Amino acid sequence: YLIDFFSTKIKNREDVEKVTPEVPIVGEMPFFKNKTSFVDANDRSVLSESFRILSTNINYLMPKKEKGLAKVIYVASSVKGEGKSVTSLNLSLTYASIQKRTLLIGADLRNPQLHTYFDINKDVVGLSNYLYDNTIKIEDCIHDGFGKNEYHKVCFSGSIPLNPTQLLSNNSFEKFINEVSKQ
Repeated sequence: YLIDFFSTKIKNREDVEKVTPEVPIVGEMPFFKNKTSFVDANDRSVLSESFRILSTNINYLMPKKEKGLAKVIYVASSVKGEGKSVTSLNLSLTYASIQKRTLLIGADLRNPQLHTYFDINKDVVGLSNYLYDNTIKIEDCIHDGFGKNEYHKVCFSGSIPLNPTQLLSNNSFEKFINEVSKQ
């Protein structure tokens, strides 16, 4: 009883609903020790179905998009290792599997992890390079996605900069998001 009473961790949906009943819960993800992503659009595993449910619920809750602009979904957390990269990757694969043009952007400029799922060098040209050097074109930062899916593209974090907060807060990041949203 005492262990449960003093626990500060969220264990299930009810723990969240008790504290913030007005906040909608868009999905629950199962935890698998050795499975971090799915590749095949026809995958019917519990993990892939959970992400399909999540994407449907996100579509329902998101406001209508402006004409000519794509929707932008931002995945964040306050602590390292909570699954931002895995969630972003799987959610982007879910949208790409239903033939929605999807760009996964690795915006973690301090401790990028997205490249590890693609078995690619951490210093590949990416977002930080574009934000730092205005001669780099957006097309140079965008790479083929997971599993050779033509609807899935990725912009990796790029080289780790000395000033990640300043790079993300300048107008170049907003310009980047606006430009890729049009495409």
